[in-house]
Amino acid sequence: MGTESSGQVKLTHDLSEDVAGRNVLLVDDILESGRTIAFAVETMRTRNAASVKTCLLLDKPSQRKVNIEADYVGFSIDPEFVVGYGLDLAKRYRGLPYIGIVQDD
Repeated sequence: MGTESSGQVKLTHDLSEDVAGRNVLLVDDILESGRTIAFAVETMRTRNAASVKTCLLLDKPSQRKVNIEADYVGFSIDPEFVVGYGLDLAKRYRGLPYIGIVQDD
């Protein structure tokens, strides 16, 4: 059903600004395996950002594959597939005005 990540991070669009010497706040929707945010943090550090902090709406700590923790977290959730409020399943449910759990029936 497309509810699992491929496990690979691919940069499809790079920054247009230099981050050297700047404080960077990375904001993302969900922290699961940690691969994406770890890649982004390391990229900012190699580009000499003065500091790098992370802010995630949702955190699934039990799903972590990379040793990383967010600096700021809205909510920790159980390892369930969620949609809505920008999160989607095969480009569906992204526009829901709430976060819901996808259940296999």
